[in-house]
Amino acid sequence: MPGESSRLKPVMVWIHGGAFISGTANPKMYGADFLVEKDVIVVLINYRLGMLGFLSLHNKDVPGNMGLKDQVAALRWVQKNIAKFGGDPKQVTIFGESAGSASTHFLMLSPMTKGLFQRVICESGTGLNPWAFKPSVSENNKVLLKFAGCENLEGDELLKCLKEVPSGKLAELDASHAAEEDKWIEVSLPIYVTTDDTFLPREPRQILKDGDYNKVPLLIGVNDAEGLMMFNVILNHQNKLKFFNDNMEKMVPRDLNLKPGSEDSKEVAKMIKDFYFDGELTPNKVDQYKDLATDRLFLIGVHQAVQLHAATSDQPIYLYEFAFEGAFAITKPIIGSPLYRGVCHADELFYIHAVSKVPYNLFTLAPEMLTLRRMVTMWTNFAKFGNPTPKQSTLLPVTWRPYTPEDPAYLLIDRQLTVGRNIEEKRMKFWDGVYKRYANFSR
Repeated sequence: MPGESSRLKPVMVWIHGGAFISGTANPKMYGADFLVEKDVIVVLINYRLGMLGFLSLHNKDVPGNMGLKDQVAALRWVQKNIAKFGGDPKQVTIFGESAGSASTHFLMLSPMTKGLFQRVICESGTGLNPWAFKPSVSENNKVLLKFAGCENLEGDELLKCLKEVPSGKLAELDASHAAEEDKWIEVSLPIYVTTDDTFLPREPRQILKDGDYNKVPLLIGVNDAEGLMMFNVILNHQNKLKFFNDNMEKMVPRDLNLKPGSEDSKEVAKMIKDFYFDGELTPNKVDQYKDLATDRLFLIGVHQAVQLHAATSDQPIYLYEFAFEGAFAITKPIIGSPLYRGVCHADELFYIHAVSKVPYNLFTLAPEMLTLRRMVTMWTNFAKFGNPTPKQSTLLPVTWRPYTPEDPAYLLIDRQLTVGRNIEEKRMKFWDGVYKRYANFSR
């Protein structure tokens, strides 16, 4: 009917996190109550995880990236069917957090997704983060196939063995090894692989450099203390503290492609120790470890992705840092430490989604609800207009400028909204120098 499309609402498709091995689109965790009040349609999707979603045998039977292809299938379903639910297939925003954020970034880089969405929101993750991507499948297979009881097999025999392993066991294998970084970081992750059904034809960094991706408006950012999620690794464990102090090479970013034990790798490790800890990681410098973990795991990847997007796209990029410490955040006390300042990984979620465990009704007039209303309004404004602050108001008294090479602007989201330049400038300048001097992306 004439005018029907004008009555359709913008659509926001949520992709959950969980390190590509866990998580679910549970409405008790990702409730849409606050978002739909802003006249948008919200879609929650699931996708295959762990070995079932990301194992690759580098062949047509198990090519890899199945979980990401599930996301593509969901977006195709949205294009075909969302109008029946009042949603506009021409106004689709994909958004996600952590592995879900990296997923939205991968979807932006994939040639399979052209026309499936018009805007992207990345919360704490990109295809350049070290936990989000692996360039090859060999180590992945060595680890997981051993645990599945299918090591030393190839071709049809390997595929037959895997099919005989209960799917529940495959999922348990991933979960049981998630805490062992040296093992799990290489398994069950997206890869680039060329098959008949290619999702990522090249490494994410190269795709960005080539400018060969879906150029749409991007809203992207981090929490100011993401690294608090790593505090359970070293807090109150002197032996762990000593281990990291003696083995700072563990903190050298993998994508520098430096051989462990090489002079360059040792030199970067020394530079890290000198910059963050004045030469030694001691118990009174644990707060600096938080900054290092934040940078290495999250901010460097976001910072570099933003730079590459700004260099290759004419679409607006809105960069943020979420720093509001409020009572809604429930991740920090569980996986971080409430004794240290900052907003832990995932704690911005509780200011966007209606989470069943959070007593929102007790905070009607508190700064928490003001921050929630601001976040929800900016996120839905972006979905509607491609601009999170299309006009100033009492609620949003700022104009969030897009990031450009000439004006590297970002929005600091705290009790006040402040537009600044050069997010975590001193730390990012340090890493810009390290990558310029030592990175060899061709290795």
